Amino acid sequence: MKIIEEYETIFLKDFCPNPKSKIKYIFALGPWVAIRRDSWDNFKRDLFCIWLKKEPNKIYEGYKKRWCYLKKELKENFPELENHPEFGCWDVDVIVDKNLQPLSKRESLHNICLLNKSLEKHYGGFYSINTSNDNKFEKNLNKVVKIIKKHFKS
Repeated sequence: MKIIEEYETIFLKDFCPNPKSKIKYIFALGPWVAIRRDSWDNFKRDLFCIWLKKEPNKIYEGYKKRWCYLKKELKENFPELENHPEFGCWDVDVIVDKNLQPLSKRESLHNICLLNKSLEKHYGGFYSINTSNDNKFEKNLNKVVKIIKKHFKS
């Protein structure tokens, strides 16, 4: 996790487009990049951002699905890492406790709601799309493309 945090911070600090250039950039960034406070504040100054939001239940389902998939992948392909102490550290205090034991669904949903609320202050001023209503990747991608085209026409 520290490596991810380090590289997100480096990216935010080092990316500097030429303001005179007509080149437009599109980044797909994880939600937690916004908590790299000083770097994010500088980076977002001239940013047009679309926040893809999901309902807590859908986020929980995604977390659980990913957790099971990764555990299975480790067991099948990397048995030596299956019980690595840092496996799952990204889910601590969300869907698992500090010992990587699953939290109840109720507790997990509460944690996810708290995390969403903490992100709201970073992304609340930007355009957002609720992706929970349909899980069709193409549908959500089309929404994003329409917004980007509309934004860059002006």
